[in-house]
Amino acid sequence: FLLDYALNPSAKFPTRLGLDANFQLEQKQKENGAKVLDSGGRSVFLGPVATININPNVSFSGSFLAPVYQDLGGVHQEVDFVWTLGSKVVW
Repeated sequence: FLLDYALNPSAKFPTRLGLDANFQLEQKQKENGAKVLDSGGRSVFLGPVATININPNVSFSGSFLAPVYQDLGGVHQEVDFVWTLGSKVVW
């Protein structure tokens, strides 16, 4: 889920700021046919995202997401944050 707002739509390189929500679901892993108890879980992340459009076909974006809910399905390490950098090319 992503909400964003154009800061400067008429600029040479339009920029959009937004809010990103991400839901992750991991199913239980199996080892030798048996479910691993300390695996799987559900997490929800929320945070800001920025996108810069270089032209109608090329854009760059980045986000920083912090966990707002984690049900890890056992005893394993919690996620502190998730950050992404990306580009999109349309042809």
